[in-house]
Amino acid sequence: MTCDLIIKNASLAEREQNIDWAILNGKIVAIEKLSQVESLKEYDAKGDFLCSGFYETHTSWQGL
Repeated sequence: MTCDLIIKNASLAEREQNIDWAILNGKIVAIEKLSQVESLKEYDAKGDFLCSGFYETHTSWQGL
């Protein structure tokens, strides 16, 4: 598999070991140790914490 970007050695809250992320066409296609995957770009995230995304659940209903 060839990806656009591989983010290597990222820390995750759910795992004790560092993990790699493969990105293809703007989407996460793999979250695992990637040793056989090629990419156009590679980023070493050692010491960085990586999250797939957050969303805001707070809403305010005023004037109803």
